Amino acid sequence: GEAPEARVVRSGRATGRLVGGNLALVSSLCGTPWAVDCRGAIVVLEDVGEATYRLDRMLTQLRLAGAFAGCVGVAFGMCTDCPDTTDDGTRTVDAIVTELADALQVPTLQGIPVGHISDQWTVPFGAMATLDADARTLSVSTTVLSQSH
Repeated sequence: GEAPEARVVRSGRATGRLVGGNLALVSSLCGTPWAVDCRGAIVVLEDVGEATYRLDRMLTQLRLAGAFAGCVGVAFGMCTDCPDTTDDGTRTVDAIVTELADALQVPTLQGIPVGHISDQWTVPFGAMATLDADARTLSVSTTVLSQSH
């Protein structure tokens, strides 16, 4: 899909399998046998109803725990009912996502239509996809096995 309104946080193009989901759940699974394996993957994250400091804490915890090791790209969806800044106005969601992209050094988009919104993309986790941050696209790879006319 194309996300013309998305913010290019870090340019580039990456291909990998899709992993991720709700940030609070992904961070809760860190360190368990069900932790998300980000190696060779495009990580898709979204959340709902979280304070900005909690988004910061969860992303920092995942990064420091090495959970993002080997990821090839990040596609950050919507943070529905999340404030844009911390209560004291010193930290923004944009800055937090930028810090993550800078730390991981991978192509990153923010604001793709994924999350707790009415008009959203369906993300087939486990499928191969290509993230083109500059074109603001996330394309799921399709293989045509046979074609009859």
